[in-house]
Amino acid sequence: MTPTAHPTRAAGPGKLRNPPSGDPGAARRRLAGTVREHGTLLGAGLAIWCDTPTVPDAAMLTADLTLLQIPHRALRAVRPPRRPRRPPRAGVEVRIAQGRPLQELQDQIPLALRQATRSTPADSEFDLAAWELRAEGAAVPAGAMLGLAADWPTWQDWQATEMGLACTGCRTDLRPRTGDDIRPAFLRDPNSASWPVRLLCGACRRRCGGRRW
Repeated sequence: MTPTAHPTRAAGPGKLRNPPSGDPGAARRRLAGTVREHGTLLGAGLAIWCDTPTVPDAAMLTADLTLLQIPHRALRAVRPPRRPRRPPRAGVEVRIAQGRPLQELQDQIPLALRQATRSTPADSEFDLAAWELRAEGAAVPAGAMLGLAADWPTWQDWQATEMGLACTGCRTDLRPRTGDDIRPAFLRDPNSASWPVRLLCGACRRRCGGRRW
């Protein structure tokens, strides 16, 4: 599943064209509460999860960020279920990149940003870009795993398994632990469009002897 991104368009470094009219003070207050309750800080920046269109209100959130001229992008993403053997939760994730965009948010709501949840590992990226997926020995684009919410490093082991991030043979967690941790994984069925994906670690793949599983 590939998310549809809606990046803001900047007229210059960190500035947006035609910001909407509104009350900046009210926008900052709404943003502060949303960041404290729903934000996750990663090495790549801040991710704000909107579980449904109204919790928090994704449209209001993006409007507030645009009003305050903070570059961001919103995309559809999925999160693990709250209980085992349930379907993933679909929602909208708003991302504010590290660097000038996050600094501009820091200038607007410094206390709330310090209170946001911090991801472990701290240098994790929004997406599983370091994951070297392979199918039948051929490299699979990392984009094949896009669509996961950015707080994937914080998911519990059972949640990672529910979302297909563990080996289906030995249940080894295949998530990278550091920015340079590349863990080869193999798609059990490269042609399957089912969710979650079914993966094997390198050791289980070798035990299969290359035969079809």
